[in-house]
Amino acid sequence: MGLARSAALALAGLSLAACQPSRGTAPELPPPPPDEPGAVAAYAALRDRTIREGREADALLVARDEAALVTRFGPALSRALPPDILHNVLAATFNKGPIGPRIDDGAVAPSAVNRTYIADHRWTDRPLAVTFGLDATSAVASLWLRPRDPIPGDPRAAYKTQAPLRLPVRGTWWVLWGGRLERENYHLASLDQRHGCDLAVWRGAGTYEGDGIRNDSYHAWEQPVVAPADGTVVAAVDGVRDNRPRIESTNLQAPAGNHVLIDLGLEEFVLLAHLRQGSVRVKPGQAVKRGDRLGQCGNSGNSSEPHVHVHLQDRKDLFQRAVGLPMQFAKLVVDGKPVEKSSLRQGQFVRSPD
Repeated sequence: MGLARSAALALAGLSLAACQPSRGTAPELPPPPPDEPGAVAAYAALRDRTIREGREADALLVARDEAALVTRFGPALSRALPPDILHNVLAATFNKGPIGPRIDDGAVAPSAVNRTYIADHRWTDRPLAVTFGLDATSAVASLWLRPRDPIPGDPRAAYKTQAPLRLPVRGTWWVLWGGRLERENYHLASLDQRHGCDLAVWRGAGTYEGDGIRNDSYHAWEQPVVAPADGTVVAAVDGVRDNRPRIESTNLQAPAGNHVLIDLGLEEFVLLAHLRQGSVRVKPGQAVKRGDRLGQCGNSGNSSEPHVHVHLQDRKDLFQRAVGLPMQFAKLVVDGKPVEKSSLRQGQFVRSPD
C-alpha cells in the first residue's frame, strides 16, 4: 500500500461517464447480497486455520530452521526464494538483532487460496512484521519481512462521529481492512485515511468464485454504493478504468479511482472510493440523502480486487492536509448481533438494517 529485495515479496491478491442526478433509493436498487447462514463461523474457521499454519511457519523462521522452512514453500516461492537467498536474507536480519518474542499476530483470509498471516516481533529498536501468504494446500506462497515504522500520533483519536452514519452499502459485507492495529488496517500509515475501512462481500468460501481474474467473479462487483448520510457532493470522479484482478498492478496515478466525496457538515467529509467506471451518478454541488445511490462497487484506482473504501476526514482536500476522523456507524448488525453504534474491525460481517 524489507530488509532485502528478495524479502519484499508482494502479498498475493493483497494487500483501493456522464453524471446523472440521484433519483433516490427505491425501487431502482437491486436486492442486496443475500445473507449466508454460517458465514461468520466459516470465516472464523478459515482465519483460525491460517493463524495456526502461520504460527508454525513463523516458529521455524524465528528458530532459523531454514531447512524445515523451505519444505513449506510452494513452487513459486521456492523459485523466487531458494535456500541460499533465504539464508542471506535471514542472516542480514539476525545480524541486526535477534527476532524476539511475538508481540501480536492475526490473519486475514479473503479465500482459502489467498490467506495472510502477520506476526509482529520485538526486534532492534523497531518491531519486525513477518508476513506469510498461504495457499489452499497450506504451502507458503509469499514471505515478507518488514520493520514497522512508528505510527504518528492520532490528533483526533477521541473524536466522536457527528453525522448518523450508515454503511455505504446494502446487505451484509465483510471488513477486509479496518481497525486500530496496523496489521488489521494498513490505512493507519496515512494521516487522512488512518480510520478508513475496506469492505468486500465474503460468501461461500471467499470474496470471489473461480480463479478470481475477472472482476465479475467477485461478489462485491457492481453492488450499489449509497450515501452514508445526508450531505452535499464535493467531488465526483468517473472515467478511471477498472483494474483486472490478479493480472495487472493497481493504479497509483489515480489512487482513489472513481470516487465521490460528500460534505456532511460539521467539518466531516466522507470518501467512497474504487467505484466502477461509468457508474458514478452524482455531480459536485448535488444534495444527497442518506441511502441515495452514488454508484457501484468497482476495482478502480489503487485497488487489487472489487471493494468499497470509505473514510471520514476533516476537510475536502484529498491526500493532502486532511486529518482522518474515527467513524462510528449507527445501528449496525455486527456478526449477527445488533449494536447501537460501532466502528469497524477487520474480519467482521456488518450490515446496516435500513
